This record gives sequence, structure tokens and C-alpha cells, in this order.
Amino acid sequence: MSIRLTNISHRIRSFHLLHESYCTALGQCSCVVLGGREPRRVAASLVLPANIPVSGLAEPVLELAKVQRAIRAGEILVERPPAPTIHRKQRTRRRVEPKKRESR
Repeated sequence: MSIRLTNISHRIRSFHLLHESYCTALGQCSCVVLGGREPRRVAASLVLPANIPVSGLAEPVLELAKVQRAIRAGEILVERPPAPTIHRKQRTRRRVEPKKRESR
């Protein structure tokens, strides 16, 4: 499920998405692998601009300690979009044409 975060602290905020906590909670690795002699993983990061909502984020972002602290401090608002409603297809009655009588 995706969430939307809005930074209301009037300054840019960035959070490191640590492999041990974020990738484990996400269930897949979101780290960037840098090439070279010894390839290494570099943790991704989340940047929240001031007063601009960022949507489409995964729920495990909320498990990061720094994000939790910012939420408790009132610096970040969390919004969960409502679940999409599934509308049943309305039945439409087929119009049945009366049978034509053969004339004799």
C-alpha cells in the first residue's frame, strides 16, 4: 500500500533508507550497487521538499526511526489514500423484441 508524506517543517528533509531496516521491511533491496573493483551497496535516500506532498511511497518508510520522530514532532504529515472502491457492474436489462408473426 502506498502512502503520501508531506513535510510541513518549512525546510527540506532527507532520510537515509538503511538496508538493515528499510530493505528488510520492504522485502526487497532498494539499494544502489556501485560498480568497480569491489562492488558495494549504497543505501537509497528519501528527500521531502518543504510543503510539497510526496506520494507513492511504500509503508516501510514509516518504520524508520528518524521518520517516526519527525511524525511525532509534527514535522511530517502522513496520508493514506482511501482504498479504491469496487463498483459492481450494473445489470442492464436486455430489451427483448417481440416475435414477429408471419402473415398468411
